[in-house]
Amino acid sequence: MSNSSNSLVINSDVIDQMKADARRDQPEETCALLFGSAERIRQYYPMTNMNQGLEELLQIQGIDSTRFQTISSQ
Repeated sequence: MSNSSNSLVINSDVIDQMKADARRDQPEETCALLFGSAERIRQYYPMTNMNQGLEELLQIQGIDSTRFQTISSQ
């Protein structure tokens, strides 16, 4: 399939998954891998955002960081 307009097509199910994950993760960013060709994205694989610092991650999960540090040092 030739793509003379240089546009990228993303399957609607992939867009739906991206939107659902973005809503779930807000206000944080969502991370994922997109697979396909230069013309079309066909698959979406959600991933854990490893860019978040530990303190921020603990805060999001509602975990007291001083308690975590005590547990992790034992």
